[in-house]
Amino acid sequence: MFWNKYNNWFETDLPAYTFYIQTDSLIATAYNGTLLSKGLLLNSELEMSKLLWESGDSAVIAKYEELRSNRAMLNKMQEKGWADLQSVTDSIEKEKKREELIARRDSLNNIIDNQESDLVKLSKVYGDYTKNLSINWRDVQAKLGNDDAAIEFLYFGAKNDSVMYAALTLTKDDDVPHLIPLFEEKQLAGISKGDYYKTASLSNLVWAPLNEVLKGKKNIYFAPAGELHNIAIETIPRYNGEGLMSDHWNLYRLSSTRQLALIKDKNEMKEAYVYGGLSYDMEVKDVVANAYKYADKTSGLSRGMVNIADSLQMHRSANVPALEPLPGTKVEAQNIDRSLRELAVHSTLLTDTLGTEASFKALSGSRPNVLHIATHGHYWPESEAKNSDLSIMAMLNDDSQSRYVEDKALTRSALFFAGAENAFDGEEMPEGIDDGILTAKEISTLDLRGLELVVLSACQTGLGEITGDGVFGLQRGFKKAGANAMLMSLRNVNDAATRLLMERFYKGLLNKKTKLEALKEAQQYVRDYKMEDATTHTVQQPYQSPEYWAAFILLDALD
Repeated sequence: MFWNKYNNWFETDLPAYTFYIQTDSLIATAYNGTLLSKGLLLNSELEMSKLLWESGDSAVIAKYEELRSNRAMLNKMQEKGWADLQSVTDSIEKEKKREELIARRDSLNNIIDNQESDLVKLSKVYGDYTKNLSINWRDVQAKLGNDDAAIEFLYFGAKNDSVMYAALTLTKDDDVPHLIPLFEEKQLAGISKGDYYKTASLSNLVWAPLNEVLKGKKNIYFAPAGELHNIAIETIPRYNGEGLMSDHWNLYRLSSTRQLALIKDKNEMKEAYVYGGLSYDMEVKDVVANAYKYADKTSGLSRGMVNIADSLQMHRSANVPALEPLPGTKVEAQNIDRSLRELAVHSTLLTDTLGTEASFKALSGSRPNVLHIATHGHYWPESEAKNSDLSIMAMLNDDSQSRYVEDKALTRSALFFAGAENAFDGEEMPEGIDDGILTAKEISTLDLRGLELVVLSACQTGLGEITGDGVFGLQRGFKKAGANAMLMSLRNVNDAATRLLMERFYKGLLNKKTKLEALKEAQQYVRDYKMEDATTHTVQQPYQSPEYWAAFILLDALD
């Protein structure tokens, strides 16, 4: 309710006033407002969940489980309502069904709201779930060293229908943060996406105006905004033409620079699960048999929670490509499993028909520390969904409500597990059996607390619907489930090049490098990788182009 009422103030009004007036006090307020608003919904939900899960009060935990179950039931109800409305051709009958569905939805929403209110009151016994939201710019500054700078990027409406990008910057010696204008949205739109990683055009917009802030610094902690969420601005060519940005600075991508001031438990990497080389054409009977293997592990999850319907199951209207086998991912998974074992990590390898959606959901509550998933990924943008049959779903929702915006966005991002091809071929799954399409919404309902690192070795895994509260996609799903750091891709990836990058990344971790150091070294390894051409017998560097390595990003990886 707070966010729905005030998000325009935090996302547009306050940044715009600060941009045009620029007094010290207003800039400081804008930085604090940005710290509060970026991820406000996510962070408050995570803190609330932590308090309730760790309360030790069985009655409170049961109430929380019931709330989670009702939320899942609401999603399933709306998904089924979509299917029902799609099958009705008579306009009068369709309107009648829509009204009936809205009435049922509103009734369940009232129950959910009351449950949330009760849990907020109960949680006060165990702590304050809003404490991290009170972090201000001075708290962030206190964590910065002489070699560090923090940057909060802004994206907001300005005069004459212009949309502006700006940066709030902070160093250890600043009396107050600084606001630096960057560029207009139309300037960004004027750059071909194919040039992002090949020329300095984008860097001249994003990083060149920050030259004074970057000068003499080594570590840059930044939180993106707007379209910058979808671009690996840490690996674009440097604005003065000297190499890449990542060649000269350690660029830490954060969901908010608030992360610097958070006190987090360090989760050691002791338990890992590695997926790769999955059999997408696995037969239905084998999917069913596999699901029964995990029945005891998923029985603790509510039926509605385990089987939230998948929006990406709605035929190939989602422009999902054919799920071709990825032979390189099996080799990748086997080698990474071996590397993790060398790290003294207990690793479980799931390939071929073992890597099912049921096996993944069975990890809920088991406290895994590392998840590596090498598979097909897909993100279906809102712009495409609006032009599809899914637009009917809008009839069921009040789009002004953040809850529905997030829910719909999370059903348009997915990872594909063994047997997923059955859904696209129209094969019916028995009631209660997962179809191999794991959406971000489903991930968000799982309990993955203690998950230190998620590696999504797949296409488009970092993409999602961009909002003031963050990116609503796979990263949101995993974050809501309890993940800390994530390695993802912002574009389609090459199977062979990705295998090299991932194997080298884990080798870096094995050699005690930080996650960021390991990724930078792995990207450089792929850039420099040499192989002999079988025909000409000449030595080539096949993966030198940025398209093979530049779009992989780390999120919230501070160690």
